[in-house]
Amino acid sequence: MLYTDRKMGKWQGFMLSEHAEQMRDADNEKKSAFLDVHAKELFDRALIASIYDGKPIEMKMTFGEPFTVIGVVKSVNWEEGYIQISGTSEYFYLKDIVSLDFADARTAD
Repeated sequence: MLYTDRKMGKWQGFMLSEHAEQMRDADNEKKSAFLDVHAKELFDRALIASIYDGKPIEMKMTFGEPFTVIGVVKSVNWEEGYIQISGTSEYFYLKDIVSLDFADARTAD
């Protein structure tokens, strides 16, 4: 009897679990890079100033296509990991934020 090679079919299970592991690792790397001590301090300072002083912030997001959100922070949920901007009903997740700064910081330069 002649053995029929299944080619990549025999490796399919291994590749799927390896791919899932790589995706988890990439997600963890993204989170750890965002939570640098200095960057977290600036991030927290901008959020607090926006909530209590009403200063608008500018967030650059990457969820699919990159886009920018400008507004005043209405609330922050640290457990769930999202920010809500005044005037919108959407939640912007912290893991999708690439950069956050005051909206008027660009024009001051």
